[in-house]
Amino acid sequence: MKYRGVLLALLGLGSSIYGTTFDNGGGDWVWTNAVNWAGDVLPGSGDQAAFTGVSGTTTLDAAVTVASVIAGATGGAGLNVLTGGVLNSGAMDFGGYAASKTGELQVNGGTVNGSSFIRIGNGVNTTGSVVITSGTISTLTETFTLGYNTGSLGTLNMSGGTINSKYFRFGELAGASGSAVMSGGSISVSGGTYLGYNGLGNGSMTITGGSLTTALLNINGSGANIDAYLALLGGTVEVTGAFFTIGGDDTMHIEGGTFVWDGERLDGLATMISGGYITWTNGQTMLSQTYDVSWTNGTSILYADYDNINAGKTTLWASPIPEPATGLFMLSGGLAVIFVRSRFLL
Repeated sequence: MKYRGVLLALLGLGSSIYGTTFDNGGGDWVWTNAVNWAGDVLPGSGDQAAFTGVSGTTTLDAAVTVASVIAGATGGAGLNVLTGGVLNSGAMDFGGYAASKTGELQVNGGTVNGSSFIRIGNGVNTTGSVVITSGTISTLTETFTLGYNTGSLGTLNMSGGTINSKYFRFGELAGASGSAVMSGGSISVSGGTYLGYNGLGNGSMTITGGSLTTALLNINGSGANIDAYLALLGGTVEVTGAFFTIGGDDTMHIEGGTFVWDGERLDGLATMISGGYITWTNGQTMLSQTYDVSWTNGTSILYADYDNINAGKTTLWASPIPEPATGLFMLSGGLAVIFVRSRFLL
């Protein structure tokens, strides 16, 4: 078997058009077992690691370096990076190039370092997903994309861990869709976050916990006829730069979470709110009794504060309308300044 494997490797046989292919020849679904690879040879730093031949989830609990990774099979091909596992790679594609393929990246305590793009749902009509409970995914010089190509779908389910990227894009090309559900952990984006990139694909994000910190936030900023929205039900979204845009008929909806925008942004937020681009319901416990402006929709109140809660930043949050016994003073003072900038203390 080994002699045959060496011969196949020398002849370039036993490998797919994608690169060095995982075939689970050892039956244990472990990356570092050479018998699990075509030709019984582990992929090296110059090879593409291809999970395209068999359906199942491969585990990684050691450090490996490859040129690129592709995962996509008809029955689904996954990679689970466990504690102690470190994947260093160039471009990474979970979903595969061929139509109707499915691929998944799981990170449960491990580390994924990308020196190029990471695309989840890369090929036409493919499906890719990321599930991260702990650990780190980083592509600091490139793009982390959910749904790249026509008809593709990329999803993220994040309950912990960290994602670091230069750009974070949802629905990059026409007809692509990306969606994320975040209940914990942190996402840091140095370049910008785009839900519905460039008015081409669709993008949605629901946050119930954790934090998204991004230099720029664009929710269908082109105004094209696509579906894009951000639901902030908990946790925090912080925009560290000057650009936050919402276009078309798309929205950011606030319930239990907190939105923070660097600088004094009261007028910009007021314009978005009056245009229906920012909506709210329910809300959380009052963050501060000192604020600059508030808006009511009849069931809850949206508050904006500059420089008090977060120094040098504008903070936006929703809170329920107080019960009548505790809200009379609010009615006589708070509602009088709706859409009017003035700082007062209840």
